[in-house]
Amino acid sequence: MEFGETAEETIEREMMEEYGAPIYDRKLFWIIENFIDFPDRKVHELGMFFLVNLPRDHSIYHHVEEFQGMEEGFVNRWIDIDELDQYTVIPEFVASEIRHLDHTTGVKHIKNRAVR
Repeated sequence: MEFGETAEETIEREMMEEYGAPIYDRKLFWIIENFIDFPDRKVHELGMFFLVNLPRDHSIYHHVEEFQGMEEGFVNRWIDIDELDQYTVIPEFVASEIRHLDHTTGVKHIKNRAVR
């Protein structure tokens, strides 16, 4: 986030900067409290996860293999939801929670505790 920017403005800006993808609809669906115990420090982090809609004809949907966004050092890939267990997904709760995603309900508050 940039100073003065709302979470909604941040996700819109980031999707445009990273993928050239305009968001035409977004909904906050998870608020996450991450309690992470690193070897050298403890972190309490708050995160907001959004469900977004992009234009159906956007090029992001045409990738079959790994693809590069506009930011260096990150590789992206569409993964079938049934294959998530074959990958390391961080935060860890995402793989299980996304299978039960119900976008018709309100915001879900998740408390995640991890040791890394």
